[in-house]
Amino acid sequence: IYSIDAWFALRFRSAREYLDPIRECYEAYVIYNFFAYLMAYLEEELGDVEAHLARKPPMKHLPPFKWIMQSWPMGHPFLLQCKQGIMNYVILRPITTFIGLMTDIFGLYGQGRVDFSKSYVYLTATTNFSQLYALYCLGQMYWAVHKELAPIRPLSKFICIKSVVFLTFWQGTILAVLVSSGVIADNSWSSYDQLGVATGIQDF
Repeated sequence: IYSIDAWFALRFRSAREYLDPIRECYEAYVIYNFFAYLMAYLEEELGDVEAHLARKPPMKHLPPFKWIMQSWPMGHPFLLQCKQGIMNYVILRPITTFIGLMTDIFGLYGQGRVDFSKSYVYLTATTNFSQLYALYCLGQMYWAVHKELAPIRPLSKFICIKSVVFLTFWQGTILAVLVSSGVIADNSWSSYDQLGVATGIQDF
């Protein structure tokens, strides 16, 4: 679905601003489904997941979260924090996508440009933090029960999801910086403008 959407955005440039939101919302949907997949397996194998987690020693946060957050008590509080962290992105991603689409209609989005008078910079920063925290919570959840999850070998799936969601997001951010700094410029040999070149690379 992700690759098909990207191909359509390359093929139909005029429809890109309507196709990209579909792909962005799909990223959140993938993260939610992966978490639901892990929980379904754990509930099938362990029964009461919260009770099982409560018997485990507390997990320390990794930097930079350990400097601003206390360790989560295992059991219900730990599972709740992981769920909330993951769901924050699942809910926030469609919202920021919608805001981006609305501000783009009124010429206030500034996609791919580091312009603090436009919404792109603020939405990107918000999405980035939300995404980082969701992936961190997903990683915490995995590490807490990685032995129990070993039969389904979820690590490769987690790395795949992290690559699709996290690396493609940062790829788009880096391309935006390259456009803003003039590294990516208009070319006489292409029908794409400066921003179109960056967006085309991202879709490719």
